[in-house]
Amino acid sequence: MALLRLVVPMQNVVAGLHTPLRNPGSASSGLRKLVYSNRSLKALFGESTLHLLHEVQRDEIAGIGRRTFVVWNGIPSPSTLKPDGRPAERGLTATFVGRLTDQKGVERLENFLALQSISRLVVCGDGPLRGYVEELAVRDKRVVFMGWQPNNLVQKTIAENDVLVLPSRWEGMPLTAIESLRIGTPVIAQNLPIMRRLSEDALGIIISDFDSIVDLEMAVSQVRRDMPKASSISDVAAHLFDARTQYAKLLSELISMRTC
Repeated sequence: MALLRLVVPMQNVVAGLHTPLRNPGSASSGLRKLVYSNRSLKALFGESTLHLLHEVQRDEIAGIGRRTFVVWNGIPSPSTLKPDGRPAERGLTATFVGRLTDQKGVERLENFLALQSISRLVVCGDGPLRGYVEELAVRDKRVVFMGWQPNNLVQKTIAENDVLVLPSRWEGMPLTAIESLRIGTPVIAQNLPIMRRLSEDALGIIISDFDSIVDLEMAVSQVRRDMPKASSISDVAAHLFDARTQYAKLLSELISMRTC
């Protein structure tokens, strides 16, 4: 970041802007609606260049900012990679990683567990709904609640299980999903604009509806039937989300602004 401040006047750039339409109106607080309204964003950032996390945001911020550019988030190479191989016939194992909040769709995990084909769900994270998850683990012995874990153990858990689940109600650029793909583990994701966009280029993303048990059953069947090899999922994700490549793209954009 110190280098970027030498390259370009940083006060003119809003980096990694989060935008309003990620969050369904029914789940938004009054304050969030006010802060994320187009009028508020234009007042705050109307004279700025906006670094967007994905192309979908361009429609969300139409008319805001002097200029926009898109650079996806990148992450370092994971410490663990998933070996190639199909899920065992005994049952599908899954991982949930994230803050235990309403935004992350934690309560939708019960719909996923309604599937008899799920043999284990490992939950890594902490937050306001911790008590709910602890109670769920008591009621359903397939749930393994690990609480907060360091990243190396989270990556190991993602690699050991068949699929990562992302039931979020809204997301910007979900790093957990990107990390899972880089490890080689496919993702069953809620039907969100950003996940539809990522699925156009990445392998291993299955779009579903975590409010529909029928849709989830179809997604699980697809994991068993049609998934590319873990190494293929990982290789494509490494190309799309390499931290050094994305940093270079961001630096290039900032240099071009400096020289214009």
